[in-house]
Amino acid sequence: MSISKIFSKIISTIFPEFTNKLTWAVVAAGLALISSSLVEQIIRAAINENLNWNLTDGNDAIIGVVLISLGLLHNYGFVREKNKPQHDQIAHEKLDRELEHDKTIYSKLNEYIEEGYLINYIESILTNHSYTTKESEPLDYFYYEGNKFEYNFINFQINQAKDELLESFKNFEDFKSTCFFSHGLNRSDGQLYMCMHPYWNIDRGGYPTREEDKKYDDCTKKLIQLGELVQSNYKNYRSKVKSALAI
Repeated sequence: MSISKIFSKIISTIFPEFTNKLTWAVVAAGLALISSSLVEQIIRAAINENLNWNLTDGNDAIIGVVLISLGLLHNYGFVREKNKPQHDQIAHEKLDRELEHDKTIYSKLNEYIEEGYLINYIESILTNHSYTTKESEPLDYFYYEGNKFEYNFINFQINQAKDELLESFKNFEDFKSTCFFSHGLNRSDGQLYMCMHPYWNIDRGGYPTREEDKKYDDCTKKLIQLGELVQSNYKNYRSKVKSALAI
């Protein structure tokens, strides 16, 4: 801070502001008390009558100094309070900025998975043990973008819920990459029809052995476990967003 600013701050603290009428009145009374015997007598009489104080002659200078001191102390408190940062307002503005940031992040991520899309996608796979590559594309974007630092939420609970969702989704996708394979004729739209171990599934034209049939059942249990965890984590993420951002 420069010397001129320090000097200006001291002056503004010591000398009363024009709008601070109480300080002006007290200081003026103190000065008048010191300089005018008539005013001194009037003030002394008022104090003696209202406060039952017995002020004798000779106290005029002391009374004047006390009044001036009280006036300057009041002015110091007045200036300090007036110039004090409005912490509630600052905190409120900071919260508004954080909410706006998190709403923007959510809107961008939600472009990849619209309301209900992820839940329905997982449910379809758990039911049919199959999906098309086009169905999974939006979720791939959601996963890759959601892991970028720029898509972190400021709200800790939302960001934690998002990370848990992404982690569970990654585990689900890793399982799919090892247990789902292209099946059927080539599609005219260029998509691939992906099925879980089609050669272990009689509904896909497979002829599984007893051992392969047991392996398929184990894969089904794992698929359900991972898929339901993704659904649960998405609901938790969505709940945190709703609670904090009212979206």
